[in-house]
Amino acid sequence: MQVRSTILTTTYGQPTGFNTRKSRIGIVLGLIAAAIALPFTSQKSSSADESGKTVANRRLTEDDRGIIERMANTSSRTDLRPLEEKWAEKVWPTVRQRLINLYKAERDENERIRTNILKQEDRKVKIFYADFVGPGETGDDGGSELNLHVVKYYDEKQPNGNVLRTYVNEHWPINEETSGVLPTETIRVRAQIFKGPLNEPGAEKYFITDQIQVIWGTNFDGSKGNARMYPYFHRQRLYGDFDQKEKVNLRNQLQVPVSSPKSCMSCHHSGATFTEDIFLKRDEERVNYGGITPDREFIKPYNEHRGYIKYKKYLEGRVKAGEMKQSYADNILRDLRGSTSVENPFIVEGLDEAQHIQWFDGDTEIDHRDQATGFKYTANGKTWVKAPYYYRKDELQINTWWARKDLQLIP
Repeated sequence: MQVRSTILTTTYGQPTGFNTRKSRIGIVLGLIAAAIALPFTSQKSSSADESGKTVANRRLTEDDRGIIERMANTSSRTDLRPLEEKWAEKVWPTVRQRLINLYKAERDENERIRTNILKQEDRKVKIFYADFVGPGETGDDGGSELNLHVVKYYDEKQPNGNVLRTYVNEHWPINEETSGVLPTETIRVRAQIFKGPLNEPGAEKYFITDQIQVIWGTNFDGSKGNARMYPYFHRQRLYGDFDQKEKVNLRNQLQVPVSSPKSCMSCHHSGATFTEDIFLKRDEERVNYGGITPDREFIKPYNEHRGYIKYKKYLEGRVKAGEMKQSYADNILRDLRGSTSVENPFIVEGLDEAQHIQWFDGDTEIDHRDQATGFKYTANGKTWVKAPYYYRKDELQINTWWARKDLQLIP
């Protein structure tokens, strides 16, 4: 593969591809600006950082409301690039543990469902097929085309007796050749850290946000035990260099143009009209202000979920066009009617090892003829290769031992 763009080295020591002011979707600029007006009110002005209690891998507590508030309300006319790293460093120990807990609970429940000990409707890890982004489309949340969005939440009782909620929004890519489902490559996280009622406006201030990316490697050398495939995590920076004159960050080209905390929290607040229409009709009352997806959506049968219905329509179109057999489409939909099908393999083990996550900058512009099967896309009239492919291709032996399409999980 010949890389056509110039590779730069930043002060953070990581290579970066093409920086551009243009976002893949214009709405991102509005989202960042909206974040300034977040209704985020601190109940405590002190933080563990300020009291000198900071230690490596320390998880957030009620005492951290002050520091989280100030980071979330950083002006968008300041350099937001360091904020991305500072935020990730602050929230990751907490987010990581909450993810491990959620995915452990999901795995345990799936085993009980498969052995008929637990009914799907009685599971505590709630699952909703929130959206399917079709070819040539952009998701309401900025998600890229050909992805099934699976939202899960888990209410976890803390040692102090508080019950706190963790949400994940998993983006499951669609295999362009077969229309089957590949394992999750983007995980957006909302973890409730501070106690408070979720059914009142402003409940978003009890949560922290994060986003991580996943690339999968095969177990060709047996180093991961019985793992047929194994997740490796990374982050990407939305923000590039800061223009001192214009007081704005240049933007890295990302397929999923979202950054924590600014981009995430600009949607996830009570007054964000942009998000109210994603899953709700205009005349419908929102109950849970802590998340975009209403709780009642999670109790519907899986074949009535928004994402399932849209995905089914996409599959029907491919069958009608003679691009796939009806029996194959039926197998995909059959699997999705069972909640155990959307379990990412070895996700708990991968997170357990991911105390520190590698940072990448933007995706890299390439000639459209270059081979990066499954890892390239078009945006702004150009062809881009996803950062993990370019920087981890040799390490994970992509296209040597395996190709992305080989890792299909459904059906």
